[in-house]
Amino acid sequence: MEILPAELVKIGFSLENARHDLASGHYSAAEATLARLIIQLRRLLGHLSRS
Repeated sequence: MEILPAELVKIGFSLENARHDLASGHYSAAEATLARLIIQLRRLLGHLSRS
């Protein structure tokens, strides 16, 4: 399976949101964003490992 550009865009936005939250001192929001990013990456790796 090919990595979908939309998935890469979502991951990029998650990273940027986490960076912004950390820079603003919103540590709980950054933690939640990073947790969602981990879920996105695991899902993507799961798809890649099946192909």
